[in-house]
Amino acid sequence: MDEYNEKDSAYFEWDRQDIVPYLPPTADRICEIGCSTGATLASLKRRYGSSFVAGFDVHEKSIAIARGRLDKAEVIDVETDKLPDYVDNIDLFLCLDVLEHLKDPWTLIGSLHRRLSPGGSIIASIPNIRYYGVSMGLLFAGKWDLADAGLLDRTHLRFFVRKTAIELMTSSGLRVDAVGLNYRRRLDKAAARLSAGLLADVCAVQYLIRVTKS
Repeated sequence: MDEYNEKDSAYFEWDRQDIVPYLPPTADRICEIGCSTGATLASLKRRYGSSFVAGFDVHEKSIAIARGRLDKAEVIDVETDKLPDYVDNIDLFLCLDVLEHLKDPWTLIGSLHRRLSPGGSIIASIPNIRYYGVSMGLLFAGKWDLADAGLLDRTHLRFFVRKTAIELMTSSGLRVDAVGLNYRRRLDKAAARLSAGLLADVCAVQYLIRVTKS
């Protein structure tokens, strides 16, 4: 917990508008794992007119803020604590920059799968360790410098490329129906486009993946 308490407050207050292209048409019951202050969930509640939004995080100060924005907000460590019984028949789960912080994200995905409504979805954002800013430094300079945030956040426990990120999200039998990329700079996005997609994964810092329950 100490490493999270030392992070800058801006780390926790972020409305993730980058997920908008991957949102399902409707979602009445929404939960977020690693909700921080609940900014993204509050935005989705307004967008959908959802009847229930709930968020969970290990950061107590963030949850104190989230309680004023959400229907439910609790301090929960998803690797040691059971999710509440009211987390059931959920239309949309968000796991945004959280799975890489877990020892066993595969077990979490399986648990969320069981709590999804028929046709419900999980949207995850997962850092791409293949990004050239990391891979080139490691390959040519032997650099693996941990930081307070970003791809080499010192609190990351797992690292993914496209194949392993998709394998994680489909490990419980969910169907992947959207995979997108986030770029750090416009130049990176342009390079990916000019390469006809051949350099897309090398230039992207993050995957956005949506999986759905059949």
